[in-house]
Amino acid sequence: MIDSTHDRRNAYVFQINPLGTESDGLVTEERRTEGQDYDPGWDGVWTSQARITGAGWTATIGIPFTTLNFTRSQDVVWGLNFKRFSRRKNEEDLWSGYRRVFGITKVSEAGELHGITDIGSGRLFIVKPYGLLAGC
Repeated sequence: MIDSTHDRRNAYVFQINPLGTESDGLVTEERRTEGQDYDPGWDGVWTSQARITGAGWTATIGIPFTTLNFTRSQDVVWGLNFKRFSRRKNEEDLWSGYRRVFGITKVSEAGELHGITDIGSGRLFIVKPYGLLAGC
């Protein structure tokens, strides 16, 4: 979960499982959406890769700055949280969130990411052409 505007209410969520299946969405005003942690209607541009090993599994995620909405800054501060769910143990862990009821949607309880300097979000423009043919 990344709160790129550091408003402590809204965030982007990126999710991946051991088989590499991706999911993403938005948390708005720290609310859950229809039983889910986030609104899956948002579709961001990002890449990921997962690998199962003998000790478990690892994931690598690449999120371009153009995917995130933020203001150009010299000293960026973002809200950041990580969630892990182990189905085998029925265990859910958060990197930042000391109460069990918080979950990933509690953006105000996220940790802070410091140290990114002099970046701008740029503009993301995607064209998806389509055609429509009317029959006679």
